[in-house]
Amino acid sequence: MAAQLLVSAIGVRVALNFDDSVSGPTVQEISYGWVDAAAHAGPADVSIYIRANPPSSVPGPFDVVVADAREAAALLTSRVTLAAIEFRRSQLLMFHACGVAAEDGQVHAFVGPSGTGKTTLVGHLARYLGYVTDETIGTDANGRVLPYRKPLSRILGFGAKIQTPPSGLGLLELPDAPLSLSSIHILKRVPGSSESPFAVDLPLLDAMTALIPEMSYLPELDRPLCQLAELITRIGGVRTLTYAEASSVPSWFEGQVGEAAAPEDWGAVDPSGEDGPLPPGWYCRTAATDAVRVDGRIMLLHGSTVRVLDGIGPLIWDMAASAVSTEAISLSVVETYGVPMGLDPRAAVAAALVELVEAGVLRSGRQ
Repeated sequence: MAAQLLVSAIGVRVALNFDDSVSGPTVQEISYGWVDAAAHAGPADVSIYIRANPPSSVPGPFDVVVADAREAAALLTSRVTLAAIEFRRSQLLMFHACGVAAEDGQVHAFVGPSGTGKTTLVGHLARYLGYVTDETIGTDANGRVLPYRKPLSRILGFGAKIQTPPSGLGLLELPDAPLSLSSIHILKRVPGSSESPFAVDLPLLDAMTALIPEMSYLPELDRPLCQLAELITRIGGVRTLTYAEASSVPSWFEGQVGEAAAPEDWGAVDPSGEDGPLPPGWYCRTAATDAVRVDGRIMLLHGSTVRVLDGIGPLIWDMAASAVSTEAISLSVVETYGVPMGLDPRAAVAAALVELVEAGVLRSGRQ
C-alpha cells in the first residue's frame, strides 16, 4: 500500500488503504475530506482498499476504484458509512439523523429520510453547536453518542460535488465533554410555508412507529423495542419539527431545548410463543422479536415488521401465551368489555382472530 488513512465512524476504526497506483493528489484530496474524522494510530476494525483504474497489478481485495477523484471520494464516503453501520449491528441504536452537540456534550438529533434536509439543517445548526454528523447517530444503551464527523458534499458552481470536511465549511468542533443524547426531533419539512418552525410532542408508540423505519439493524439488538422505549423515556420524549427553511431553525431551536414532555409509562411484554400442534378452534401466539405495552396497547416487532395491537387485541395476545380456545377468548372478552349492543361478541372475536392469524401474530389449529 502506498498510503493508509485511519478514520473514525460511529466509533469504528476504518482503515482506508490506497494502492500505489492511486496518485498523490488524489490521496491528498480524499484525505482532506476526512481530516475531522481522523483516528489515532492503532489497529483497524474494518479495512477498505482503493485502487486506480485501470486495475493495478497489486493483488488483493479492492473496494473502491478511482476513475475520478471526486466521484471516488463520494463513493468512499458511502462505503465507510455502510462498513461502520454493518460493524455496529447488534451493538448500537442507530438513527438516520444529523446531530449537533452543546458545550456540555448534550447531543440533539434530527431524524428523517433522505430529502428532509438533514445536511442543510446541520450546516446551519453546527455554526452554533458542535457538528456530530449529518448521516448516522449511534448511541449505546446508556445514551452515549459516538460521533461520525464525515465529509459533507458541497456543490461547486459548475454542478460538480466535492467532499469537504466540516471544519472547511465553518462548522464547529465537538465539545470537550462526553457526548450523550439529549433530544430527538423527527423532521417534517414543508417548503414554501410561511409558518415559523414548531414542534409537537409525540405519544410514545407514535414516536417509536415513526423512528423505527429510520433506524439500521434494530431487530438485531437484544430486546430492541425495550431499548428504544428506554432511550425515549430517558431523554424525555420525541417531538416532530415542522419547518420550511433550515436557516430559520437555529434561532427557534435555541429556546426549545429541554421542553419535550415525558412520554407515557411503558412495560416490557414477554414476546415468546409456544410451539406444538393445536386442535381446531384453538390459538397460540407466534414468537415476536420484542413487545412492549403502553397505555393498554401492545407494540410487537416481528423481524422488521412493527404492529400495534389495540381494542381486544392485547387481551387476545395475553391469553394466547399458551394454547387457548375461541370459546375461552370470547368469554374473557365479554367479562372484560361486556356485550356490545347489537353485536355478537363471538363474531367480533372470530373476526379479530382471523385478522391476527393473517398478520402472523397468532397461529391456529387446522380445521
